[in-house]
Amino acid sequence: MQCFESPTLIYNQDYMKFNIPDLDVDFFQSKRSQMISSDTQNLYQIIYHYVVNHKVKRVLDLGTGNGILLLMLVKDFTDIECVGVEIVESLVKLANSNFEKLSEYIGKEIDYSIILANYASYDYLDGEYDLIISNPPYNLKNCGRLSPIYEKSIARFELEATQFELLNTIKQKLSKMGTSYIIYPKARMKELIMNCEKLLLNCSIFKEISDESLNNINKVSNNSKFIFKISHAKN
Repeated sequence: MQCFESPTLIYNQDYMKFNIPDLDVDFFQSKRSQMISSDTQNLYQIIYHYVVNHKVKRVLDLGTGNGILLLMLVKDFTDIECVGVEIVESLVKLANSNFEKLSEYIGKEIDYSIILANYASYDYLDGEYDLIISNPPYNLKNCGRLSPIYEKSIARFELEATQFELLNTIKQKLSKMGTSYIIYPKARMKELIMNCEKLLLNCSIFKEISDESLNNINKVSNNSKFIFKISHAKN
């Protein structure tokens, strides 16, 4: 069954516990990290439909956090190889724990790996991927007030990797016919398009994820976010 509902959240002292629809499993996210939001649901809808309609064997999630997107993907497509990259060590441990819970629940070994690394580089990644996904930090390094909690700040601001570096990793690791879906706010759209042009990547708005219409981009709020579709430029 498609996992289009938002995860159920339960709060306790140390962790945010959530349940993915159709799975009787308690997964966890640290309260110190970025909270799961509707962006997760919106991005997964796109991922689900892409995988249904394309031959996808390998998926890469850049900035995987607690692994929520890959967990939902494996729940619906158990034979896909999933690789997540995360720079915060505590989140890598948490994502691995969540995958162990899922593997035990479905009674099948899952083909996954969660790598402790900065996605600004890519030498540690083996081969290419049919689908690359990312919900990266939305804000430039010096554009806003940082949280005293490192896990929150690095999820919101480009403290360790820039947008260009993210796109370059996508370019280097995306298969020739592959597709990438990433989320950015309207304020970063021009920069995103320019960076894609520099890297010879195609970039298009795939979905607007605010309540306003996409019929006229100029009327969309600056707070609006978009899911962008990235692919290799045709020769």
